[in-house]
Amino acid sequence: MATTILFIRKFWSVFWRSVLVLIINAIITYGVSAMVPPQPVSLVKTRLSVSLLPAIFIFAALAAKSPPGVIFEEHSSLSNAQWRQTYVGLCLCSLISLVIVSVTAPLLETDAWLALRSLLPMAMFLIFWVGIAAWQTRSAISR
Repeated sequence: MATTILFIRKFWSVFWRSVLVLIINAIITYGVSAMVPPQPVSLVKTRLSVSLLPAIFIFAALAAKSPPGVIFEEHSSLSNAQWRQTYVGLCLCSLISLVIVSVTAPLLETDAWLALRSLLPMAMFLIFWVGIAAWQTRSAISR
């Protein structure tokens, strides 16, 4: 029971911070797209392909920030080193999603590409959130 609670705490800790960054990412990309006039499909695909770029930069900045604990990790159950590892992993998830979506943009039909673009990042983040919470829980138990 204690292990389950620890897992849920670690999962929630990573989850809400990730979602906060992804919300900021969505606001930035929506703001940019609202300023751009209507475009042909190829340019829309290009713009949508790089929509995770702000998240990559935010996660990278959080991984590299100094001094640690400045933003919202001060009262967390994870150490600063664990947060850095977590943010590097989140940055890599965003980068891998961006690369896959960008590479498949010219290869797939628009409907299939939009489905991939919608589902892939969230599936990757969910797998990462569960994996990092399990790993951090196992690390805490083995100490």
